[in-house]
Amino acid sequence: YRNLLMLYRIFASLALSSTSAERALSKLKIIKNRLRSTMTDDYLSALMIIAAEKDILQTFTDDQIITKIA
Repeated sequence: YRNLLMLYRIFASLALSSTSAERALSKLKIIKNRLRSTMTDDYLSALMIIAAEKDILQTFTDDQIITKIA
């Protein structure tokens, strides 16, 4: 019965692991859906440019970025 107990413990830990992962993914999906519904094309385009040009963006200071935006 010792092996069955070990197997049960492993099975119980796997079930908890997958449940917590599924909850996290579910929350992420909710957040993404809310953002997608409020995101305009301009905002999405700006985020895509920032992601693509991350190297260039890192050369600027915060003050330079704020000055350009303001």
